Amino acid sequence: MRMIWNFLTDITGFLSEDKVLDNDDLIYNLSQLTSSLQTFVEVRFERDIRGAFWFIYRTVGGHSSYSEDTDGIQIMTIHQSKGLEFPVVIVPSLKKDNFPMKFIDPNPKSGWIFGSPTYYTPDDCLIYPKFDEEFGEELSHEMEEERIIYVAMTRAEDTLILSSIVDDCEPAKHSALKSGEFTKLPKGPERIQSAINENLENDCVLIDPNNIDIQTLARKTEENDDSYCIDLSFTALENYNNCPFRYKLANQIGFSISEKQEIDEGIFVHKALEIINKEIINNNNAFIGEDKVVEIITDLFEKSNEELHEEDPAEYNKQLNEVTGNVIYYYKNYGNDLKILDSEYPFYLKDKNYALKGVVDLIYEVDGKLGIIDYKNTRLEAKYKDKFKKQLHLYVLALRDQNQEYEGKEISNLQVYTIKSKKMIDFDIDEEYIEELKLELERVAEDIHEGKFTSCSCDDCKYCQYKNICNSQKEI
Repeated sequence: MRMIWNFLTDITGFLSEDKVLDNDDLIYNLSQLTSSLQTFVEVRFERDIRGAFWFIYRTVGGHSSYSEDTDGIQIMTIHQSKGLEFPVVIVPSLKKDNFPMKFIDPNPKSGWIFGSPTYYTPDDCLIYPKFDEEFGEELSHEMEEERIIYVAMTRAEDTLILSSIVDDCEPAKHSALKSGEFTKLPKGPERIQSAINENLENDCVLIDPNNIDIQTLARKTEENDDSYCIDLSFTALENYNNCPFRYKLANQIGFSISEKQEIDEGIFVHKALEIINKEIINNNNAFIGEDKVVEIITDLFEKSNEELHEEDPAEYNKQLNEVTGNVIYYYKNYGNDLKILDSEYPFYLKDKNYALKGVVDLIYEVDGKLGIIDYKNTRLEAKYKDKFKKQLHLYVLALRDQNQEYEGKEISNLQVYTIKSKKMIDFDIDEEYIEELKLELERVAEDIHEGKFTSCSCDDCKYCQYKNICNSQKEI
C-alpha cells in the first residue's frame, strides 16, 4: 500500500494537494481503489503487487462511481441507511416469515437450514452471545427484527411506502386496505405488527400496483436554501481543527494508505474492558472476580496476538502480564463496585447542520445521577488533559439530547481513567464550555460545507500519512 502511495506521489507526481481539492471525481474514485487495496492488505501479504492488481481487477466492477449530484434513487440495505433520511422511502418485499424474518432454530435436529448444512457454535464458545439470555433466542430475534423494521420506517421524512409480496389478496384484506383499516392486516410476529401499527396512524392509503399514483408532500424549495448536515465525531472534529486537508482525506473521503497492523494495545484494552463490563452487567452488577477477568484477558490476548505468541513467547508473556496487571488494578481500586448502566454506549446527536456520533466507554449510576468514564491507554495524562475535557463535554452534550434514553437525567461525574498511569482524573462540568463546543461544532460544520480544506501546519505533521502531498510541508 505504501509502495503504491509513493508511486502516485513521489515517483509520478500524479497526486497533489491541489488535485485533491480541485478534482472530487478523481480523488473519490481513487479512494474506492485504496479501500479495496486496504482490504487486500488485511488478508494477504502487503508486498504482493501482482495479487493486489488482480484483486482490484476482480472487484472494481462492484464499486459505484462518484457523483456530486445527490438527487436520484438510492438503493441500500437497512443497516446502510442508519442515520440517513429521505423525502420518500420505499421498504419493499415485506412478506410473512420472510421479511421480517421468522425465528429459525440455529441448531435443528436435521442439521440443515434452507437446504444447506449448518455448523452450530454454542453460545458458551462465543465472546458475544448471539442473543440476550434474559429474553431467550426467539424473543431476542423478534426484538432485533422489530428494531430493523423501525429503522427502515423512520428513514422517511415525508412519505413511507410499504410494499408486500403476495400471490393473491383475500377480499377481507382488500376491503381493509380500501377502508384504511391497516391495523387489522397481519404483518408478521406480534411485536413487529405492533411496531408497524404504532407508526401507521391514520395517514395511509392503498397504492394500486396497476395504476401507481403516489401523492407525496410538496417540499418547500427556496432559491437560497443552503441546508446541510455534516457527520462529525470527536476524532473528526479534532482532525479538522488540526488540519482541514487531513480531515478531507481521512474522514470525508476515507482515503486509506495505512499498512496492515496487528491490533494495538489501546484497542485491545478497550475491548477487554468492554467485555468485562458487560459481563458485570449480566451478573446483576456484581464483580465477576479476578479469575474471570484474567480468563477473559488471556483468551482475548491470545486471539489478538497469535503471531507474537509463536515468534517471541517471552515478549508475549511480558505484554500479557502488563495488560492483565493494569486491568486488575482498575477493578481493584475503581471499577468493582460501580453500578454500570451501559458499556460502549453509542450516541447520535442530530442538530440543524451537523450530526455528532460517538461511543461512551462507560455510563454508571451514583445516587440517582449519571457518571461517565472514558478509558485512555496512556501515561501522558497532563499532555492530553484538554482533549479529555473536550471529549467528555461532548458526551454530556450528546447524552442530554432529547433523543437519547438518558435525556433528563442529571450527569454529576466526568472521569477519565488512564490505564498505564493508573489514575482516575475528575472533571467538573463547565456549562459555558458546552456552549462554546456547540458554536465550535456549528463553525466546523459550516467550514466543511463551504469546502475549506486547505492544509495547515500542526504538531502532528511529521507523523501524518499524507505529508507527501501537503503544501504546508513543502513550504517548510
